[in-house]
Amino acid sequence: MGRLILAKLSEDQIVKAKQANGPTKKITHMVICEGYGQMFGTEKQCSKYFNIWKKIFKRLFPTSTKADSLIYDGDFLTTFDLVNILCRADTKPLSNELQMIMKEMEDDKLKKKVSLLEKLFG
Repeated sequence: MGRLILAKLSEDQIVKAKQANGPTKKITHMVICEGYGQMFGTEKQCSKYFNIWKKIFKRLFPTSTKADSLIYDGDFLTTFDLVNILCRADTKPLSNELQMIMKEMEDDKLKKKVSLLEKLFG
């Protein structure tokens, strides 16, 4: 599990991000999905993804942070297919978790049936 970080970029970081992603891109902010990748864009774009992802991917990112500045020496290229990477990472624990919940529900149903039969027939 990692952190989800929305950060405003410095002028130097903006230059590096534009070099990596294309000079015509409007870049002022980044979202870091610790352990999975990063994306770069405008404040509006990055805030939108940050706010949605912190709700959807709570298991992947139990901690989310907004920062006015960030010391970042990682890759300045937006991670290709980041949304799908996050979805794949999130469904594996969900699948196991769902199986456990469904098993518990089945066990509870069986217990209730047995106790109802026991009540009726002694």
